[in-house]
Amino acid sequence: MTRSVVYIGHQSWLIDIDGTRILVDPVLTQSFGHNEKLRFEIFPNRLVYTDKMPKIDAIVITNEHLDHFHPPSLRMISKNIPIFMPELMPKVCIREANQIGYQVQLLRHGQKVNVKNTIIQLFQGSNIVPVWESRAASLYIESVHGNEGIFIQSDTIIDHAAAISCKPDIFIVTHNGQIPPNNNLGAWDNLLPIPSDQPIETTGIQLLQEILDQSYQLFPNAQWILFSGSGYQQKPKKHGRFLWSDYRELEYILNSLRISGPQTVGLLPGELADFSSELKRLSVDWINIINDYQENNVEWVTLQTISDLPAIFDQIVSSEQKNLIISEIERMTQLLLISSLGHYMISTNYFLDRPVGPHRFAIYLRNYHGIQRDAVLALNINKAKFEWVDLSLKEVLYQIPYGIDVNASDLCAVFEGRIHIWELATSRMRQWYLCPKFDSPVAFLYSLYSEQLRPDLAEKLYKNLSMVQVK
Repeated sequence: MTRSVVYIGHQSWLIDIDGTRILVDPVLTQSFGHNEKLRFEIFPNRLVYTDKMPKIDAIVITNEHLDHFHPPSLRMISKNIPIFMPELMPKVCIREANQIGYQVQLLRHGQKVNVKNTIIQLFQGSNIVPVWESRAASLYIESVHGNEGIFIQSDTIIDHAAAISCKPDIFIVTHNGQIPPNNNLGAWDNLLPIPSDQPIETTGIQLLQEILDQSYQLFPNAQWILFSGSGYQQKPKKHGRFLWSDYRELEYILNSLRISGPQTVGLLPGELADFSSELKRLSVDWINIINDYQENNVEWVTLQTISDLPAIFDQIVSSEQKNLIISEIERMTQLLLISSLGHYMISTNYFLDRPVGPHRFAIYLRNYHGIQRDAVLALNINKAKFEWVDLSLKEVLYQIPYGIDVNASDLCAVFEGRIHIWELATSRMRQWYLCPKFDSPVAFLYSLYSEQLRPDLAEKLYKNLSMVQVK
């Protein structure tokens, strides 16, 4: 049996088993994103020469997230090959793939499909994952001639019952924590100086322990562990590269400590790992890293201070855009109140050792009335209505226990279908909350503006992609 994997970057792979090549979640451009003003550049940055790629036998898309389902990359590949997606893939994504020219085949949980010399299966994740990850599926590929295979974890927790039927000796684990450098705020971080369920700092040893525990529990026969995820930087830069995104570094740490168990293999984009006999590392001629992957002398903006939050879209919001913002906020009111975040808001009667008034959730809109003329909308839970309040950001943080801080023009870009809510949350939005992070304002917005619940916005995003100059 011949088996090899090529790491294309971030979460994209080319798997070769017995001469059958499966392309997984291809992002083949240097960056991804829905707008030219906000890009997510693959790190280490590389060029993919699609004209030199080997012949592909099938494509697998594991979920609808923009770093997995990437229409510009799909346009760069032959349309005469099958493309497989999980059954729960949003219909708007399926329509987009069909419009590009593919005939999408949807796979049920655990359904086996033959592709030449392989059998592929997609497994939905555990039912304890957040709703925006509930449609993500992990991939298992095995040879028709043997039981050993390759399991690729996607943006989800692997279902234990599904794992019982898989006997991979190669496990590609998602390391998609996107841990910002110390003293920099990430999408999930809390502006409030209170204890959090998210550790302030994640060490490499902690990360490796989590990965190893999962590997041993799920796949005791695994001989090799590879990493995937956290391989991008924002442009314009928000901070340096994510912590522990240097897979060679993680490989060195783990293999130095290893007494027994699976061997760690940390690949760079363009590297091929051949597992046919003894492990061999090779470089492919169709992917080139274009700068020193350890280069970290970049400029970025820091978003630690209350006063600092530069806008991505720096234009003044028009009257029409203001009406759109108000309309969307009014639309979310009832859903916010009945959400898990709403339950926390309603039950929070004390904040900073003082009684809380009826305003429990705030949206601080920077530059809503013009340059440096901000506005605040606060949800009154007694009236089930957002109201304008005259408060500074510092006063809002001390009086209202939940909320977001965002530029009005950037939030409007989400409502207009110019950027995805994930793009805003990871780049230019901050939050504060008194609840677990998966019930936080960002978590609520991820659910509310998902491709499944807002296909109208998703279609606008995909339409805009055809006009974005990608490279």
